[in-house]
Amino acid sequence: MKKILSTLLVAASFTALFAQAPAAKPVVAAIKAEAAQPVVKADTSVTIKFKATIPPTHEFCQRSIFAYLPGLPEGFVEFAKKNKFKFNTRYKDPKWHSVAMDERWLPSGDRQKTEQSFVLSVKGWPAGDYQISISAYFQPRGKDPALKGVYRSTSFVFTIEK
Repeated sequence: MKKILSTLLVAASFTALFAQAPAAKPVVAAIKAEAAQPVVKADTSVTIKFKATIPPTHEFCQRSIFAYLPGLPEGFVEFAKKNKFKFNTRYKDPKWHSVAMDERWLPSGDRQKTEQSFVLSVKGWPAGDYQISISAYFQPRGKDPALKGVYRSTSFVFTIEK
C-alpha cells in the first residue's frame, strides 16, 4: 500500500511540476502612420496621420516619435545635438542608433481613439528625405494580471524641401 501511495504521490508531483497553464491569447494591436503631406517646406511642420487597432482589453496610452540615424539626411545629427535632442547610442551597431523627436502620454479621453493626427515641427531641420518611426504602447485596462502591455511600431517617410 505504501508503495502504491508513494508512486501516486510522485506521479502527482511530476504532473503538477510539468503541467502548463494555457497559453495567453495574443493581443491584437496594430498601428499605421503616414505623413499627411509627403513633401513639406523647411521651417514648417508635418502632420502625421495615425491609425490604431486597439483591442478592447487595452488602451493606447503612449507614443514615441524617433528616427534611426541612417534614415536621416546629412546635417540632422548636428542640428539635433545643438538642440539637445535625446540620442540612443547604446548599441554596438550604429544602424540602431536613434534620436527621440517627441514622446508623450495621451490624455485619458484620447486613449480609445483609433484615428488621430499629430503635428511635428520641422523648424530648423535640414532639407532632405526622412524616415521616421513611431512606437505605441498599449496598456491593459483593468487589473487582470494575465494581461501585459504591448508595444507596436511603424514608420513613415517625408521630404523637407528648401
